[in-house]
Amino acid sequence: MPHESLNQMKKEEDKLDSLEVIRILESGTDDELEKLRFLAGQELGAPVSKEFVLFRRALAQQKRRLVGEGDEEMRLREQIDPKATDTELQLGVYKEHLEKPVRNAVLRLREKGYSSFESGFQGLEKQNITFETPIPELERFSPSEQLKNKLNDAGARLFVQSNSVGFVVTRLLSDEILTDLWDTLATELPSLQKPQPLTQIPTAIRFREKQTPR
Repeated sequence: MPHESLNQMKKEEDKLDSLEVIRILESGTDDELEKLRFLAGQELGAPVSKEFVLFRRALAQQKRRLVGEGDEEMRLREQIDPKATDTELQLGVYKEHLEKPVRNAVLRLREKGYSSFESGFQGLEKQNITFETPIPELERFSPSEQLKNKLNDAGARLFVQSNSVGFVVTRLLSDEILTDLWDTLATELPSLQKPQPLTQIPTAIRFREKQTPR
């Protein structure tokens, strides 16, 4: 992959994330992809490499596959075992709703007292877990050498903020590598020393209401 800066990657993501653009990235023809590359270059005022567009296509296809696999898991779960676990009630969704690479990390962080409401792909290059409220303890977090080495080997850049954690990828990573990065990060983040919280966003509240016998 060419060495575009992260700022340019963000600009390109802003320009290339409409529904029609996502359709082209996921399943468009080569001609559509080339036209997209040309138009993006015009809007950005700088050439967009073919390699970068192909990189984004691979990410879009990976994201679509993972979401599709999760949807199928959800369908089977609702048919076979619709009763939510205590953790799922607190989370406000079935665990199958979570993208596989980030699933164990979200559940592990809940055990540590974190309340998240979105996770996995954010856009295409960014892997993210967002928390409901800011967590001051994260401002003092420092990754271990092991985590730094794993991120470096994967070509990923870590970010830790008071309200979100994750990493930005610069090349397509396998599901297994994504999972390993997430699991390692979740293991290293500090415990908040408090019970698992209830996610309070509207969809989580509705999920619990549907699970409560009337």
